[in-house]
Amino acid sequence: MTLHDNQELGALYSLGALEAIEAGAVQQRLRSGDFELDAEIQSFHAVTGALGAAVRAVAPPAHLRARLFERIAKPDSGARVKPPKADLPSGLAALARANEMPWKPTPFPGIRSKRLFTNTSDGMTVWLVNMDPGSFYPPHHHSSIEHTFVVSGDIVFDGYSMVAGEYQAALPHTDHDKPITTRNGCVVLIINNAKDEVFAMPTV
Repeated sequence: MTLHDNQELGALYSLGALEAIEAGAVQQRLRSGDFELDAEIQSFHAVTGALGAAVRAVAPPAHLRARLFERIAKPDSGARVKPPKADLPSGLAALARANEMPWKPTPFPGIRSKRLFTNTSDGMTVWLVNMDPGSFYPPHHHSSIEHTFVVSGDIVFDGYSMVAGEYQAALPHTDHDKPITTRNGCVVLIINNAKDEVFAMPTV
């Protein structure tokens, strides 16, 4: 399955536009460790959260659904094979060699990320986030505790800032209600939840 197929399937799943059996097939792929599809779904959630009420579910054309699930049933001979979890050292759910992973663009200018782990059962996700000087991450709502550790540089919240070696935990069901930025650029380790809601950037 190609990246384009994953983008279409992730969008339909995120909008709730799949039949129950088709949504179940997507969930099975996520449980099996399909990180590419999971990344497309998380990216789509971030975009639709920023768009808010402007996004609504629409029924996909029947031919599109049929084409997607025909491709799901056929293995892609050119696809990169993920090592099974059984190959991990005993007791590990994931082993991410972040130094070997490329930074991936986010929907937000000047911000890149590396997703280290996602627990598909509860949505808990571990990220490395790289922000350019002066870039902004939108206001957002925490569905669970959000952990932030500054690896390098500085990160600026409303009313306070943190530098390398400093850590915070934001309470669940609270908001970072103003954009987050950085003066000199930063790399931060963030543990948050896929159910977090990203708000639209305020206008000036």
